[in-house]
Amino acid sequence: PAGEEERTQLSQRTEAAAPLAADQGQAFAQAQEADRKLGLIYTRLRSRLTTSGKTQLKQQQLKWLKFRASQIGSDELLSQGMSANTAALRRFTELNEQRASQLEITLQSMH
Repeated sequence: PAGEEERTQLSQRTEAAAPLAADQGQAFAQAQEADRKLGLIYTRLRSRLTTSGKTQLKQQQLKWLKFRASQIGSDELLSQGMSANTAALRRFTELNEQRASQLEITLQSMH
């Protein structure tokens, strides 16, 4: 019957989409965690700087945020939620992890 064939096709499409949704969900969660970690490290570093150091860090961070936006196509990627592009989420995570590492090195050098 035609109805059964349509249900089978719909079921197959749904099953094929499930791994993609899980992958996107994982990419979104990783992007959120990388963004949270970057924010924490930035705040810790900022708390140890002089007023002029804070100003310099802020200028560097704004420049970096523009760079990140140019790489992923949006500076509001996380606000897109689960509709965000998975590849863009992965790139966002990668860039945030790199920046967090840079800031962490700077923070450690202050000890």
